[in-house]
Amino acid sequence: MSKPKDAVFPAKENRREYERSAASLDGRLFVPAEESEQTCQIVDLSTGGARVICEDVPPTATYVTLYVDGFGRFPAVTTRYSDGAIGMRFDLTEQKRQMLTAQIKAYLKAGITGVTSLRRDNRVASQAEGTFMRENGEETACCIGEFSLQGAFLETVCRPPLGELITIGPHRGRVIRHEPKGVAILFVTTLDRTPRQADEN
Repeated sequence: MSKPKDAVFPAKENRREYERSAASLDGRLFVPAEESEQTCQIVDLSTGGARVICEDVPPTATYVTLYVDGFGRFPAVTTRYSDGAIGMRFDLTEQKRQMLTAQIKAYLKAGITGVTSLRRDNRVASQAEGTFMRENGEETACCIGEFSLQGAFLETVCRPPLGELITIGPHRGRVIRHEPKGVAILFVTTLDRTPRQADEN
């Protein structure tokens, strides 16, 4: 398999803001049709899929199995190649998706140690209720909806203005979108609390 060229997409479809690498996870990528396996690096992980850097990039629409160290095994289909990484969409049962949701929450809170502890306990978290802190010190109730290592959607009646920095757990995020049920945030600190380059400019 040869490495494809970066795909070019219209500006309205460009979601690089969500695809920035907040963490680097080791893994292995298996292509059943070729019975080939290789090491890889996962640069974006969410409940819907992942973006992976590997040496031998499979074509789009290829069925693969992604092993993420500490998280487990995920059947997927490759989608598109951009910015040096191949995207893939997971094909998961609802139970497996809930487990991955719990794993990502544990990873955001305590790193890979939190994930391995969760797997040992074999617990699946339901939708998480919590609070976030606004810039003015106001603490607001929310439910954590869709999220990844890069950002989250918070179901809340509060609508902080776009661009406001809020704190949720050990992480800070910038409000980037309002929706009827809540707000979307993009994390501006990585898991080691190092500011993103974008937040420094």
